[in-house]
Amino acid sequence: AGAARQLAALQGRPGSPLMKLDGRIAWITGAGAGIGAAIARAFAAERARVFVTDISAAAAERVAESIRAAGGTAWGIAQDVAQEADWERVLADVRRLRRDAWIHGVPVTA
Repeated sequence: AGAARQLAALQGRPGSPLMKLDGRIAWITGAGAGIGAAIARAFAAERARVFVTDISAAAAERVAESIRAAGGTAWGIAQDVAQEADWERVLADVRRLRRDAWIHGVPVTA
């Protein structure tokens, strides 16, 4: 909740790094809940087009739908960051547009 408040505080602030996202594309992993979802929503509020990925397709789509309902552009995609094939599959989707920012919000342990 603290990080989400910090992101919210940056929104709309002149000179904020978030103010430079208009029209950009962001790919955010682990965005089905928590800080990843907050980052996805914050980027979308600054008019970035957002690829919301999560191991749970339903969770990713819920966040993407909330972004679209607020007037943003987002896609919810299932992605298991521990699976190389998932990276390749999502990358193919992202490449069809253009990725300007990538936030990897999921720790990967061996």
